[in-house]
Amino acid sequence: MAKFREIFRGKSKYVKVRAESEEAAAKKEVPDGLWTKCDQCGAMLYQKDLERNLYVCDKCGYHFRIGARVRIAQLVDDVDAFVELDKDLVSTNPLNFPDYPEKLKATSEKTGLRDAVITGVGRIQGVETVLAVMDFYFMGGSMGSVVGERVTRAFERAGELGLPIVTVAASGGARMQEGILSLMQMEKTCAAVEKFSRKGLLFISVLADPTTAGVFGSFASLGDINIAEPGATIGFAGQRVIEETIRKPVPPSLQKAETVFNNGFIDMIVPRSELKREIGRLLLWHTAKGPIKSDKETPAKGGERESEQGGNPNGKAGAQGSPQRSSPHGQDGGRERGASQKAAASGGDLRMSVAGSMESHLTVSGSANGSTNGPLKGGRAGHTPA
Repeated sequence: MAKFREIFRGKSKYVKVRAESEEAAAKKEVPDGLWTKCDQCGAMLYQKDLERNLYVCDKCGYHFRIGARVRIAQLVDDVDAFVELDKDLVSTNPLNFPDYPEKLKATSEKTGLRDAVITGVGRIQGVETVLAVMDFYFMGGSMGSVVGERVTRAFERAGELGLPIVTVAASGGARMQEGILSLMQMEKTCAAVEKFSRKGLLFISVLADPTTAGVFGSFASLGDINIAEPGATIGFAGQRVIEETIRKPVPPSLQKAETVFNNGFIDMIVPRSELKREIGRLLLWHTAKGPIKSDKETPAKGGERESEQGGNPNGKAGAQGSPQRSSPHGQDGGRERGASQKAAASGGDLRMSVAGSMESHLTVSGSANGSTNGPLKGGRAGHTPA
């Protein structure tokens, strides 16, 4: 009977499974950080290839967000020669906001930065320039008291040295943990830009993804030349806030760089691979110590044009014994003839002045320290030194 009991004993309802199957053990694990998935097209990109391509997807052209130090390394000629300014400024907790110091410390350890902007002096295409580059990975690039102070001091330093300044904005706006103090940075940075612009110096503003709210509403949109990266989100209020306000859906491309460019809020859209060269070209144009020759041909002088129209080389009228001179209307005829001759004589000079004004777009005189002394050309830089 015992044998029969063993035969007909019920089977267990559960099956024991090994913690790790043989197939899983044989399968090699992929190291972390070796591949990156494109947020736009979903392609898997080899990390080293992505770095060589300046963090731009080679499949769809999507521009990944990058940190401030990576951006500086991409822009300056020699990153080791870059001199950082005001790096000892750190944020406090003036409003006693809960957990704010702990969050600052954790973010600082993660990013290696003390706040959301790095300022300093470096060379771009050989031109000494002051830079202020924001980092979105530090609390969303939010602008608090330290960020506003560093940006303000960067403009002041550029004005003192007579150097152009290039800013790269990547921010979600003002830092809520500092309340009204963070909003005051908008006014302070705008005042610094105005004071800097009165010296006739060049300010190039680069708008990276994203540039929104208080940063876009202050210094980031005040550049003499505003440049955006392709596909960057640019605007003041967020899309959700706009839809809740107007109670209507808005197109997804409303705040993309291409739409903002088409509506005239920015001057150029430049891919990251061409950004350094384009900024360097603009800096060279506005800090050149000598004239940059135009390829256009110089128009003929007024005297030559006048001789072609029947006047003598000296620009005087024709024969003195003309019948119009002895007629009753001779005085009026002489006036009309003199006016026409004057217009003919000034024709060449007028053309030369127009050509000269066009060439002045490429010619700006510079002082010994490389600053511009003439009116700035390009973008909205039409002011002259005070």
